[in-house]
Amino acid sequence: MKTERAAIVGAVLGLLMAANAMAQSPPEMTMPWSVRQTAYGDDYYVGSQDGTSTPAADKAAPPAPEKAGEAKAADKDKDKDAKGDEKADEEKKPDEPHRVIGKLGCTNINVYGWLDMGGTINGDNPTSRYNGTLAPNDRNLFQFNQNYLVFEKTLDTKKNGWDIGGRVDLLYGSDYIFGESVGFETNPDGSPKWNAGIDYGLAMPQAYGEIGVGDHFSMKLGRFYTIIGYESLMATSNFFYSMNYAVRYAEPTTHTGGLITWKANDQWTFYLGGVNGQDQTDGLTDSLAVLTGFAWTPKDKKYSLNFGIMTGGLEPRTADTTLTDFTPRTYFSTYFTYNFTDKFQSVSQWDAGWQQDYNLGGDTADFWSFTQYFFYTLNDKWKAGLRYDFFVDDQGTRLGGLRFGGVPGGNPLFLPSGDAGTVQAITAGLNYTYNANLRIRPEIRWDWYGGNGPKLFDDSTKNSQFTVSCDAILQF
Repeated sequence: MKTERAAIVGAVLGLLMAANAMAQSPPEMTMPWSVRQTAYGDDYYVGSQDGTSTPAADKAAPPAPEKAGEAKAADKDKDKDAKGDEKADEEKKPDEPHRVIGKLGCTNINVYGWLDMGGTINGDNPTSRYNGTLAPNDRNLFQFNQNYLVFEKTLDTKKNGWDIGGRVDLLYGSDYIFGESVGFETNPDGSPKWNAGIDYGLAMPQAYGEIGVGDHFSMKLGRFYTIIGYESLMATSNFFYSMNYAVRYAEPTTHTGGLITWKANDQWTFYLGGVNGQDQTDGLTDSLAVLTGFAWTPKDKKYSLNFGIMTGGLEPRTADTTLTDFTPRTYFSTYFTYNFTDKFQSVSQWDAGWQQDYNLGGDTADFWSFTQYFFYTLNDKWKAGLRYDFFVDDQGTRLGGLRFGGVPGGNPLFLPSGDAGTVQAITAGLNYTYNANLRIRPEIRWDWYGGNGPKLFDDSTKNSQFTVSCDAILQF
């Protein structure tokens, strides 16, 4: 298993070059249905989350009103699939970000990315500079969160009926800690490797090859973003600078294995895969987990429903500090998007998970969350958002920090096993889109905690926290 990392990267790069050699003419910089990765951000950024702007995990897009300045490059494929309207491509080109590199030489490999940096002011001004449970703005200071670079050969099956593609993502910044996979960026026991002891590091969240047949089938092999959840590690896929509790403390970020995508029609897309658990490439113990889900968007695009579930795989027991004993986990997420008008949208998300025999006493740990979003488009430049976040961790297995706690650059807070309790947060923010390349995201956030565990904020001295933060995303 120790050669998996090099094998994955080498295979992907080989597929990228082979696919380029097969191509007779360079395809447009668009995403096919099989990699239409738009589920993470709100509807306003459906276009910016795919292909040319911000590829997210493989999920179907929530319905989005198509207005100038809102639908961007990735909506091209949606327009073609649903309407067959080729003119939509030309109409949306002025709204695409300007790419510094674009196609790599004379190949069909697209190179693009973004920079994300911001700062947070914590009203308590904690001595440690850590903002309790917040992420990715987990520090009370300026952060260079992401320098994100993508190498991608998208599928284009229109000419030959099938095609080979692939993708490699590189992330450098303080957010690397949220994109690490056990046995890839870390050692198999989870201890740091090349990122040891540093606040800024390098992660490779995606490295996969992909094959597509016709307009309805594709399969990817390697490491890729999960289909579970609404928010994303990628800054351009989210409305808010800060993350909700589900994506930070419970949901998988990436998987290593294989995933089949079947687009039954314009309304239904199904996923089925086999992966090595969550956020694990080569661990001390490896096992198969089933990853599956669907995305449904009716023809009128008034609303949409997404569902993803992972069951199986092995996660370390909370009470086993040697990390030599592992038990299976099941986790699912579903979210419902509804467009009240072309300016006002709502997203409701419910997550739940449980791990068998999470401690040496044979007990089962459970955790669940509910997140509600509202978005209102003020004009072509400004959009407002409101998020309510409710996360229940009764046994203290998720907020306790086994996933990130104690890792250099991560949150040092730790909750022991026991009745850890519930955290809630209300976040209000704005997005200002200066142009297709630059977006600014100010927000205010109030978090509070109730339970029997140690206090979560101001260096474990308070049960609530108020923060003001702002970041800027520059696409290139």
